[in-house]
Amino acid sequence: MIYKIGKADARIIHNEAKDLTIKLVRDTRYNHDKLPYNPSFRAHIGAGGKQPIPVGYYVYISPGNKSFFGGGLFAVEKKSKIIHIYLWKT
Repeated sequence: MIYKIGKADARIIHNEAKDLTIKLVRDTRYNHDKLPYNPSFRAHIGAGGKQPIPVGYYVYISPGNKSFFGGGLFAVEKKSKIIHIYLWKT
């Protein structure tokens, strides 16, 4: 998938899949479902790897026809200072 997206956005070609996936093991302390692994696969594909600066592509693959692909920036209000610093440097 990295190479297919990379045809349109060459900034992400240098990434390796292992650096883009989001935690597969989940916290089961407060959940009734005690399975140790999340049944979904999540990855953020961007120029900075998992880091949301600059914005990137988000892949979510889950059983039951709940998969999607999108892009953008998550929790902008928390990252506004990071965004400001990034834009100031570029």
